[in-house]
Amino acid sequence: MSDMSATVTPTDNGFHVDGYEKITYDFRFVDHIFDPKKSDLADCYKTWGRCLVIIDNNVHKIHSQALENYFSIYNIKCTIKVIESGELRKTMKTKLEIIDTFAEYGLVRKEPVLVIGGGVLTDVAGYACASYRRKSNFIRIPTTLIGLIDASVSIKVGLNHEKLKNRLGAYHAPIITFLDFSFLKTLSEGHIRNGFAELIKISVVGEKTVFDLLDKYGEELISTRFGYLDGSSDEIRHVGKQINYLGIKKMLELEVPNLHEVMLDRVIAFGHTWSPTLELTPTIPLRHGHAINIDMAFSVTIAWKRHLISIEERDRILHLMSRVGLTLDHKLFQIELIWKAMRSIMLTRDGHQRAAMPHSIGQCVFLNDLTHDELESILREHKEIVKAYPRNGDGLDAYIDQNDYTEISDSDAANMISIKELNGEAVLDLVSSTTVLSKTIEMNGFAHTNKKMTNLIDIKSHLSNDPIDHYIMEHTFRPTKEQNELLEYTRSLPEKFALMIGSTDAAQFFQILIRIGQYKRCIEVGTLSGYTAMTMAMALPDDGLMVTLDIDDKYVRPDIWKKAGVENKIDLRIKPAIDSLQDLLNEYGENSFDFIFIDGDKPNYVNYYDLCLRLVRSNGLIAIDNTLYTGFVADATKTDINTVTIRQLNDKIKLDQTVDVCQLRLGDGTTFVRKK
Repeated sequence: MSDMSATVTPTDNGFHVDGYEKITYDFRFVDHIFDPKKSDLADCYKTWGRCLVIIDNNVHKIHSQALENYFSIYNIKCTIKVIESGELRKTMKTKLEIIDTFAEYGLVRKEPVLVIGGGVLTDVAGYACASYRRKSNFIRIPTTLIGLIDASVSIKVGLNHEKLKNRLGAYHAPIITFLDFSFLKTLSEGHIRNGFAELIKISVVGEKTVFDLLDKYGEELISTRFGYLDGSSDEIRHVGKQINYLGIKKMLELEVPNLHEVMLDRVIAFGHTWSPTLELTPTIPLRHGHAINIDMAFSVTIAWKRHLISIEERDRILHLMSRVGLTLDHKLFQIELIWKAMRSIMLTRDGHQRAAMPHSIGQCVFLNDLTHDELESILREHKEIVKAYPRNGDGLDAYIDQNDYTEISDSDAANMISIKELNGEAVLDLVSSTTVLSKTIEMNGFAHTNKKMTNLIDIKSHLSNDPIDHYIMEHTFRPTKEQNELLEYTRSLPEKFALMIGSTDAAQFFQILIRIGQYKRCIEVGTLSGYTAMTMAMALPDDGLMVTLDIDDKYVRPDIWKKAGVENKIDLRIKPAIDSLQDLLNEYGENSFDFIFIDGDKPNYVNYYDLCLRLVRSNGLIAIDNTLYTGFVADATKTDINTVTIRQLNDKIKLDQTVDVCQLRLGDGTTFVRKK
């Protein structure tokens, strides 16, 4: 809300306007905000009788039922728009999608939109509100630690533009921000660690009490989600609340007098001199917390060299960062990037460096005289210092949020976009099946090309940023409501399973094959949520059979199969796939299935193929996923069990004269075998 006053004074050749706008907004600590016993949120919408909710897809998956039930109890009509989460979606396209929702909803000028999600969504949706009808009200419920203690405190809203972090934006305050730290218990350690960096930021340059608490309890704060996990001690619960309260209070004390950044010496810009350029530079962007931590770690070394802090203070800060798994350095953090970033940030800072530095822990000074030679010299020393720390200063879960990219699961990594550490290199699995990559990919300072390592990187077509992939998806992908629901659900799964879903274009191609071949009996090895099984079953006749095999049904959604009308066609079998395939041989006999899709654990690929070759009929098809395995099959230095097994299978099929074979760059490489 705002109060305004102004004076208009005539001048010799016109008028002088002196305007004043008072900005007021609230922060309210309310744990379990969707508890019907707590009317705080409902009170904001009783006058309107309705509420438009813009919500992060992962938050929606976990809290949608509680949210809808809450508003239903208060007789408030709730309209929900689910937005895909993640740094890759902090774009103009997402902003316009939200604005289109406002228009379709018929949003009234002063009616507050409810925005629920992490810092990325609250930034983009807040920017949409700032733009729509020039200013629309909104209420904010941040759900991540970085959203709660950093993004929610500022009135800045915005989005990324190309490789430029938060380059487009505005200043627009929500009327209320509800701070519900109980959301932390649903977050991964990676997300907690990401926000932890912002607490280090404010404590190192502004609040020593918080730093002392972070230093004492750091690892336990992360593992217990700041005391919100069941079984946490009363002590850690109290400490967690104290840290968050003091951190937000200090952020507000520093931010509120300078809401529109009229004063450019900003304490909370610590860690934000070089990180805006660094964060989006790797092909796999860094998480924000890790990017600013690299900046802060370097700044700490600069402060030590400038005699602003002692060596003991330097080591104490760096040690805390390392202990909690934050990144201290990056191979791309070189003098060329640093100097480029410095020149870029000086444009924002009115031609001055204004580099925030600690001056003893808890205080801040600003430097404006850093030279290229000094930075280069200190950087060399900094990198040597960092080598003494665990992991050579590398962080844990350092790359963009695990809703987009996650670590490889033990059971079956090849069907998801993932980041893993291989010989010190961060590798993004799965190259786009529809595009031959010729450009060099920079990851952790290593240059890879598709000539050196054939298709090292494969981005699934339905998640790729490649414009050709987007064009193909826009002109061929025609998902049903149920397919969209199952896709959205699968992408919201926990870290090691999110995005393990098979390629949507591959599943759609299987539908065409099933219809052309008039197949009736199919098998899938590897179910996960059941998207591919459902898609294939949709192409089968009413009397068709889709047998899908997995060792665990934890994430399978037969309720969505039922909505799609295919549940009677699908036979879900939960046991080791080798046992299930043998059962099918005993039940149906050899040569009894038309089409089989193998997409299970890689060490058993040869065994699966042998059994499936017995099960498939003459002129039937076997499709095998991940047979390029992110290009590792062509790299002789890769000797892990998955790569070795897939190579063995590829060699075996090539020499098998009882089949015809074709290998396509579909998904992560799909081999089609026709039994003669």
